[in-house]
Amino acid sequence: MRLELGLALLCLVAASGCALSDRVYETLTVRRPSRGVDVNHASRDELARLPGVDEADAERIIRARPYEAKSDLVRRGVVSEKQYEEFQAHIYVGRAPASTEAAFDVSRHAACAPDAGD
Repeated sequence: MRLELGLALLCLVAASGCALSDRVYETLTVRRPSRGVDVNHASRDELARLPGVDEADAERIIRARPYEAKSDLVRRGVVSEKQYEEFQAHIYVGRAPASTEAAFDVSRHAACAPDAGD
């Protein structure tokens, strides 16, 4: 019985772990990479120099800031998966500026808060 339970747990962890591994790594990476472009702070010109990114794409990336993980670019529809595959090795997500981060948190929580009249 314990062996069956252990195998079932192992299968569950293996199945869900693969999907979460990139997100967890991206979220928990503390040190800044030695090279790459920070999508939360880079200028339009820096972003436009990435493979597969033009000026319009760079502007769209800037307008959709802040990002918590690199995969947010695709998840939120800012760039296509094909574009992301071209430049994802050249980017990282730095900590969002404090004022932007605070505004982002307030808007996220405000969307979940019940109305006062409820």
